[in-house]
Amino acid sequence: MAEKEKNFLQQFIQVFRAIPPGKMITFVFTIALVVGGFIALMIWANRPDFQVLYTSLDTADAARITEMLQEKKIPFQLKDGGSTVLVPDDMVYQLRLDLASEGIPRGQHVGFEIFQDMSFGATEFEQKLKYQQALQGELARTIIQFDAVSQARVHIVSSGDSLFAEPERPATASVVLRLHPGRSLDQRQLQGIVNLVARAVKGLKPENVTLVDMAGGLLSKGNEGGSADSLSRAQFSYQQKLERSLENRIQTMLESIIGLNRVVARVSAEVDFEQVNILEERFDPDSSVIRSEQRLKETSAGPSNYAAGSPDLQTQVTGNQTGGAGSSQNFKKENAVINYEINKINKQITNSVGDIKRLSAAVIIDGPYTTEKDAAGKTVQTFVPRNRREMKTFEDIIKKAIGFNEERGDQVNVSNISFAFQSEEMAFPERGMSWTDYARKAAKPLFNVLLVVLFFLFAVRPFKKWLNKNGDNLFTRALPPGRDVPQLSAEAGGGRADVDENKQLLEAASSNPDAAAQVIRGWLSEGR
Repeated sequence: MAEKEKNFLQQFIQVFRAIPPGKMITFVFTIALVVGGFIALMIWANRPDFQVLYTSLDTADAARITEMLQEKKIPFQLKDGGSTVLVPDDMVYQLRLDLASEGIPRGQHVGFEIFQDMSFGATEFEQKLKYQQALQGELARTIIQFDAVSQARVHIVSSGDSLFAEPERPATASVVLRLHPGRSLDQRQLQGIVNLVARAVKGLKPENVTLVDMAGGLLSKGNEGGSADSLSRAQFSYQQKLERSLENRIQTMLESIIGLNRVVARVSAEVDFEQVNILEERFDPDSSVIRSEQRLKETSAGPSNYAAGSPDLQTQVTGNQTGGAGSSQNFKKENAVINYEINKINKQITNSVGDIKRLSAAVIIDGPYTTEKDAAGKTVQTFVPRNRREMKTFEDIIKKAIGFNEERGDQVNVSNISFAFQSEEMAFPERGMSWTDYARKAAKPLFNVLLVVLFFLFAVRPFKKWLNKNGDNLFTRALPPGRDVPQLSAEAGGGRADVDENKQLLEAASSNPDAAAQVIRGWLSEGR
């Protein structure tokens, strides 16, 4: 057996050496290409699809995550300078839960976990410093949870305590924000961040919190409700919301009749932000009531029976005396005090803020269009203006929608103008899978089919032809046993050298044609 294998290997080497150099190079290159292609296919087919686990990571968090993945022997990839980590798509959500259970990613901010490694002999100053650092980190983590905020840093200056009779310094805070590209924070959200920081720090007032973006622009100075700048921003925001609300009313009503994106509405509102307090005190002299009344009345009439004159005078009594001295009296006294209360009206009037002084609305309506064919036979759309009755109906609808008041001087202008784009261009169909998505999904099956076809074209077929051509040199095979065929009769003296063999064969075939045909068939079967 060993000798047969040795002979086969020697014969194969001899045949391989006998191949021309050009064909040998082509053969070796084809075999290497096919083998390499199948190896690449196996590696690519068995490679998992990677999805993003986390993005925009800082260096510390990326190091923690990659270390954990290496411990669990999970394949991963790094992109964007190491700030993005990709893992197999079937493990993304489970890994996020596992990492979250261990507090990863932590971010560049340190929270209250700093007290887990607190030494026993820490001084009070160290504890206060770490508490402030932890509070700043926790606030920054909370602010980052806002959808528009990418990064945040919080700096707090606590109120100073002094043993001396000095005025206490108020606490202040500064917040630096980095927003996601294309995102912004409105005034309500900025005020929410200010209040969040102010309520989390003892002794910190909202007006002492400042918000700044990474470009150095001032976002908010805190809660300045009484400042003119804050009031003007709030008033402008209210005016904008009022105008957008009225525009939305017009568009939603008309678009349901005319069509989507065929109406453009703009409303300008003049709003009265003046606040007036009227204190009125009114007296009515014709209407009075008695508040209090006091009366004193004395009356005296007739002679008096009491003695009259001075008691010090000597009285001489004569015989002619008929009676004592006296006088007659008629006394009357009246006194009345009446207090009246005058009718008084106190009235305090405070007018409402934000009343609409005047509205101006401008509305443009598109269409309709008629389809016609031009001289070249192409289909074109021609704008047809709407009639006055239809435009009047639209104007009445708009006036009812915005609360038109002619006494205020409101104005509404409705125009029918052809838009620069057609309805086909305005249609935004729901986006499905693009051709790139389908190509990405069909890439692996097509690659498999292509490799199989190339394998048969450049490996199997050439190798089969080469075997058919050089197979007899690879193996030493015994000739198949011959069939029992009738022997050709040889004439006496037929073994002589001077006898013509061709003539003898022709004579034998003519004398016994059946035997000659059977011999030829045997030769043909042996040559297959």
